[in-house]
Amino acid sequence: MNPLDRLSEYLRSIEKRLRVLAWTRGAAIAAGAALIATVILVLIANSYAFSSNSLLASRTVLFLALALALGGGLLLPLLRLNRRRAAREAENKFPEFEQRLLTFTERANANASDPFLELLARTAERGDPGFLRHRDSAGQPHRAQEVRSAHHRAPGRVYGSACQIIRQVQQRR
Repeated sequence: MNPLDRLSEYLRSIEKRLRVLAWTRGAAIAAGAALIATVILVLIANSYAFSSNSLLASRTVLFLALALALGGGLLLPLLRLNRRRAAREAENKFPEFEQRLLTFTERANANASDPFLELLARTAERGDPGFLRHRDSAGQPHRAQEVRSAHHRAPGRVYGSACQIIRQVQQRR
């Protein structure tokens, strides 16, 4: 895999991670808005003894609150997300790239066959904070990345083990 392909793959992975982050934030915003709106609307409808008019108004307001939360918390961030934004996020987090990722993205969009891109990818790899070289020559992840991946799965396994222990305790009773 040449430096140009590695850098393109790196930017794709950043964009993918940012997209997942936008989805999870949007879902959290929508869930929070639904919860808060539901509680407030139930209190208001309760003061009107849950009349048919108060229920209709509450449902309408809840629908509008969810639409606004989904639009503002999920749709807008996903529409603004692109390769250039991913490059900018990486540049902000790792200034060692010295604007190379942003330049690479802009040049690749303008002319994908630009010979400067290969040179730019090589220099970005030299100024790399360690992310472009996370794969070996066969394209397989290094062992350190597998360990990190296993580390991220650990909380789910702990939760699963705890659920299994609770089931066993309940079966013994």
